[in-house]
Amino acid sequence: MEIHQIHTRSQLSIAASWLATGVVAFLCSVLGLLSAHLIEPFAAMFQALAVDLPMPTRFLIATQRWFLPFLFTTLVVFGILKEFVVGELRRRILLTASVFLGTIITVAVVVFILYLPALTLAAKAVKTK
Repeated sequence: MEIHQIHTRSQLSIAASWLATGVVAFLCSVLGLLSAHLIEPFAAMFQALAVDLPMPTRFLIATQRWFLPFLFTTLVVFGILKEFVVGELRRRILLTASVFLGTIITVAVVVFILYLPALTLAAKAVKTK
């Protein structure tokens, strides 16, 4: 009876690992597909305002069609491949958590870069007072 419980527990852990990987891969896929479309309104707004953009914002707008989709696709591929390559269950779950954390950090950095021109304008306005 005890061997059956250990085997069932192991199967549940493996299923949970695959489920977590699937959720993270789906999140990365959606972000990769939508990233260029979410940046376009900011690019149009910055072009209409004709403001001098900081270098990170210029880079993000110039590479919006390929850079973020490539980055998120790489995270999806890594997340799925690690399920086949890494044998230890704890390492697979830890790597899935790392991919998820990397996705969250990437989104936070993109949001910061998109708001960077507003922050630099606010800093200039404070200096002129």
